[in-house]
Amino acid sequence: MPKSNRVFVSHIQEDDQHIANLRRLLKEHGYDIKVSAVDSSNPNNAENEQYIKSVILAPKIDWASGGAMLVLISPQPKNSPWVDWEIDYAQNKDMRIVGVWIHGAAECDVPDGLAQYADAVVGWSADQIEGAINGTVNNWTDSDGKLKDRQKIRQFGC
Repeated sequence: MPKSNRVFVSHIQEDDQHIANLRRLLKEHGYDIKVSAVDSSNPNNAENEQYIKSVILAPKIDWASGGAMLVLISPQPKNSPWVDWEIDYAQNKDMRIVGVWIHGAAECDVPDGLAQYADAVVGWSADQIEGAINGTVNNWTDSDGKLKDRQKIRQFGC
Protein backbone atom coordinates (compact mmCIF):
# COMPACT_ATOMS: atom_id res chain seq x y z
CA MET A 1 0.00 0.00 0.00
CA PRO A 2 1.27 3.52 -0.70
CA LYS A 3 2.54 5.83 2.00
CA SER A 4 -0.85 7.52 1.68
CA ASN A 5 -3.94 6.00 0.13
CA ARG A 6 -5.38 9.40 -0.74
CA VAL A 7 -5.76 10.46 -4.36
CA PHE A 8 -7.08 13.51 -6.13
CA VAL A 9 -8.76 12.78 -9.46
CA SER A 10 -8.27 15.41 -12.15
CA HIS A 11 -10.87 15.21 -14.91
CA ILE A 12 -13.27 17.22 -17.00
CA GLN A 13 -16.96 17.54 -16.22
CA GLU A 14 -17.95 15.32 -19.17
CA ASP A 15 -16.00 12.44 -17.55
CA ASP A 16 -17.66 12.89 -14.16
CA GLN A 17 -19.36 9.46 -14.21
CA HIS A 18 -15.94 7.79 -14.34
CA ILE A 19 -15.13 8.95 -10.78
CA ALA A 20 -17.79 6.65 -9.32
CA ASN A 21 -16.66 3.85 -11.65
CA LEU A 22 -13.07 4.32 -10.49
CA ARG A 23 -14.08 4.17 -6.83
CA ARG A 24 -16.12 1.02 -7.49
CA LEU A 25 -13.36 -0.65 -9.53
CA LEU A 26 -10.76 -0.14 -6.82
CA LYS A 27 -13.11 -1.13 -3.99
CA GLU A 28 -14.20 -4.32 -5.81
CA HIS A 29 -10.52 -5.33 -6.00
CA GLY A 30 -9.93 -4.71 -2.31
CA TYR A 31 -8.10 -1.40 -2.59
CA ASP A 32 -8.88 1.12 0.12
CA ILE A 33 -8.35 4.37 -1.76
CA LYS A 34 -9.86 7.62 -0.53
CA VAL A 35 -10.73 9.86 -3.49
CA SER A 36 -10.99 13.63 -3.59
CA ALA A 37 -12.50 15.28 -6.66
CA VAL A 38 -14.81 18.07 -7.68
CA ASP A 39 -17.61 16.04 -9.24
CA SER A 40 -21.39 15.74 -9.11
CA SER A 41 -21.18 14.36 -5.56
CA ASN A 42 -19.25 17.49 -4.54
CA PRO A 43 -20.03 20.16 -7.18
CA ASN A 44 -18.29 23.48 -7.68
CA ASN A 45 -20.71 26.32 -8.42
CA ALA A 46 -18.17 29.14 -8.06
CA GLU A 47 -17.29 31.38 -10.99
CA ASN A 48 -14.21 33.30 -9.82
CA GLU A 49 -11.08 31.56 -11.15
CA GLN A 50 -8.81 32.55 -8.26
CA TYR A 51 -11.43 31.47 -5.73
CA ILE A 52 -11.85 28.10 -7.46
CA LYS A 53 -8.09 27.51 -7.50
CA SER A 54 -7.25 28.68 -3.98
CA VAL A 55 -10.38 27.73 -2.00
CA ILE A 56 -11.77 24.70 -3.84
CA LEU A 57 -9.08 22.90 -5.83
CA ALA A 58 -5.85 23.57 -3.91
CA PRO A 59 -7.17 22.23 -0.56
CA LYS A 60 -8.50 19.06 -2.24
CA ILE A 61 -5.14 18.45 -3.92
CA ASP A 62 -3.29 19.31 -0.69
CA TRP A 63 -5.45 16.75 1.15
CA ALA A 64 -4.03 14.09 -1.19
CA SER A 65 -0.38 15.17 -0.88
CA GLY A 66 1.73 12.24 0.08
CA GLY A 67 -0.59 10.25 -2.17
CA ALA A 68 -1.15 10.73 -5.86
CA MET A 69 -3.06 12.60 -8.51
CA LEU A 70 -4.92 10.49 -11.05
CA VAL A 71 -5.66 12.21 -14.35
CA LEU A 72 -8.50 10.65 -16.33
CA ILE A 73 -7.52 10.54 -20.00
CA SER A 74 -10.22 11.11 -22.59
CA PRO A 75 -10.24 13.37 -25.67
CA GLN A 76 -11.23 16.63 -23.93
CA PRO A 77 -8.70 17.07 -21.07
CA LYS A 78 -5.98 17.84 -23.64
CA ASN A 79 -7.58 21.28 -24.03
CA SER A 80 -8.50 21.92 -20.41
CA PRO A 81 -6.57 24.70 -18.67
CA TRP A 82 -8.07 23.44 -15.38
CA VAL A 83 -6.58 19.96 -15.77
CA ASP A 84 -3.17 21.43 -16.64
CA TRP A 85 -3.36 23.77 -13.64
CA GLU A 86 -4.18 20.84 -11.33
CA ILE A 87 -1.27 18.82 -12.74
CA ASP A 88 1.15 21.74 -12.32
CA TYR A 89 -0.06 22.29 -8.77
CA ALA A 90 0.43 18.59 -7.92
CA GLN A 91 3.89 18.63 -9.52
CA ASN A 92 4.86 21.56 -7.29
CA LYS A 93 3.70 19.47 -4.30
CA ASP A 94 5.93 16.54 -5.41
CA MET A 95 2.91 14.24 -5.77
CA ARG A 96 2.92 11.14 -7.95
CA ILE A 97 1.02 11.92 -11.13
CA VAL A 98 -0.69 9.03 -12.89
CA GLY A 99 -2.65 9.09 -16.13
CA VAL A 100 -5.53 6.60 -16.38
CA TRP A 101 -7.10 5.81 -19.77
CA ILE A 102 -10.89 5.66 -19.57
CA HIS A 103 -12.76 3.20 -21.79
CA GLY A 104 -13.27 4.55 -25.28
CA ALA A 105 -10.38 7.02 -25.13
CA ALA A 106 -7.87 4.95 -27.07
CA GLU A 107 -4.87 6.92 -28.18
CA CYS A 108 -6.25 10.42 -27.76
CA ASP A 109 -3.79 13.18 -26.93
CA VAL A 110 -2.93 13.58 -23.26
CA PRO A 111 -2.84 16.96 -21.50
CA ASP A 112 0.52 18.75 -21.83
CA GLY A 113 1.10 18.67 -18.08
CA LEU A 114 0.59 14.92 -18.02
CA ALA A 115 3.03 14.43 -20.90
CA GLN A 116 5.61 16.45 -18.95
CA TYR A 117 5.16 15.17 -15.41
CA ALA A 118 3.44 11.76 -15.35
CA ASP A 119 5.15 9.06 -13.31
CA ALA A 120 2.99 6.43 -15.05
CA VAL A 121 0.18 6.15 -17.58
CA VAL A 122 -1.97 3.02 -17.26
CA GLY A 123 -5.14 1.42 -18.59
CA TRP A 124 -8.40 0.92 -16.71
CA SER A 125 -7.13 -1.93 -14.52
CA ALA A 126 -7.33 -1.94 -10.72
CA ASP A 127 -3.92 -3.62 -10.33
CA GLN A 128 -2.23 -1.20 -12.73
CA ILE A 129 -3.86 1.85 -11.15
CA GLU A 130 -2.94 0.73 -7.62
CA GLY A 131 0.61 -0.08 -8.72
CA ALA A 132 0.95 3.33 -10.33
CA ILE A 133 -0.35 5.04 -7.19
CA ASN A 134 2.10 3.24 -4.90
CA GLY A 135 5.06 3.46 -7.28
CA THR A 136 5.49 -0.19 -8.26
CA VAL A 137 4.22 0.55 -11.78
CA ASN A 138 6.12 3.28 -13.62
CA ASN A 139 5.29 2.37 -17.21
CA TRP A 140 3.57 4.31 -19.92
CA THR A 141 0.97 2.14 -21.60
CA ASP A 142 -1.69 2.68 -24.20
CA SER A 143 -5.34 2.20 -23.32
CA ASP A 144 -5.03 -1.56 -23.96
CA GLY A 145 -2.12 -1.93 -21.54
CA LYS A 146 0.58 -2.26 -24.21
CA LEU A 147 3.86 -0.56 -23.31
CA LYS A 148 4.55 2.75 -25.04
CA ASP A 149 7.72 4.78 -25.24
CA ARG A 150 7.95 7.02 -22.23
CA GLN A 151 7.18 10.62 -23.02
CA LYS A 152 10.01 13.08 -22.81
CA ILE A 153 9.86 14.70 -19.40
CA ARG A 154 11.20 18.19 -18.96
CA GLN A 155 14.16 18.24 -16.57
CA PHE A 156 14.79 21.06 -14.11
CA GLY A 157 18.11 21.96 -12.54
CA CYS A 158 18.40 22.49 -8.82
